[in-house]
Amino acid sequence: MAPRFPPRGDQPDPRDATKPSQGPAAAKPLTAARIRNIAEHYVGQRESSAQMLRDVLERRLLRRLRSLAPEVAAEERATALALIDAEIARLQEAGIIQDARYAEMKARTALSSGRGARRILQDLARKGVEQDTARGALLEAAREMVDPEETDPEGSDLLRAAEAEAADVFARKRRFGPYRTRAVPEDWSERSKLWRKEAAAMVRAGFGADTIRRVLDRAPDEE
Repeated sequence: MAPRFPPRGDQPDPRDATKPSQGPAAAKPLTAARIRNIAEHYVGQRESSAQMLRDVLERRLLRRLRSLAPEVAAEERATALALIDAEIARLQEAGIIQDARYAEMKARTALSSGRGARRILQDLARKGVEQDTARGALLEAAREMVDPEETDPEGSDLLRAAEAEAADVFARKRRFGPYRTRAVPEDWSERSKLWRKEAAAMVRAGFGADTIRRVLDRAPDEE
């Protein structure tokens, strides 16, 4: 049987061997000017933590390094990382990037939409926000939800009160506890199964056991 060849138009063009790749090999070098352009575009579109911007720039750098020989990549990596550090420092000094501001914005949004303190702190940690900064931001967000005159100076009561309101928001959205729209099963095992399912969802949302019990055990007619 005669061999089958692809149509002429599908045959590789020998000249393609000299053309630059359009994949990772085509990634441009991360010069100081290019890093600045990428960084300014990114922070111009969204509020960002320093770590978020660093992740974006380092991903761009990785694309570039994949196209280089190891010895060349090592040298370019060292140079580019120093430039990334300098750009992030420049934006921080100018006040364009502030982890505290970013954390307060995220904490405020998360509390008001029904997220618990544990989940908020975890999410902020993943974005590179330091623990003290994250907790301070959470307390500032809590002050906007409750009356600070009714709390202690340490902020523990303030945070509990704010989290209680956030848990109520979450339960209302999910139709849990006192906001259930279906009748609670009369069978004890089925009722227990429903309670555990709702509790598990609230744990994932960042709420503690005491807060969960107060919400799920509350009668529908309670204030």
